Amino acid sequence: MDRPEFYFSHVGINGGCEEKREEMLKLCRLVFGADSIQESPHACFAGNRTMEIQKEDGLGTMGHIALYTPDLKAAMAYLEENGYPLDRNTAKYEEDGTMRLIYLKDEINGFAVHLTTRK
Repeated sequence: MDRPEFYFSHVGINGGCEEKREEMLKLCRLVFGADSIQESPHACFAGNRTMEIQKEDGLGTMGHIALYTPDLKAAMAYLEENGYPLDRNTAKYEEDGTMRLIYLKDEINGFAVHLTTRK
């Protein structure tokens, strides 16, 4: 199977306690500019959305790495064929039922890894 396209999307950092999360956001405001911080119910994004500071710890001991792919099915098959099983319980779907996100089963260096079709 040919290798599908993969691109770095973002790194998600488990925010830990509020004090640690605020310290990371302070650095992001300094480095990327305060106006670059975008807040959602579950996380804050910085650096053109390449850094995600989660408000509550998510998957992965340290956090997660998100990889964008325009062809999620091909990317899933490719990774599984090459020894990286997926955790089907982590799949997230769009309103129309198409899958938009799925995590690998195992962490790599303390990070969960997920594939996404969202840029």
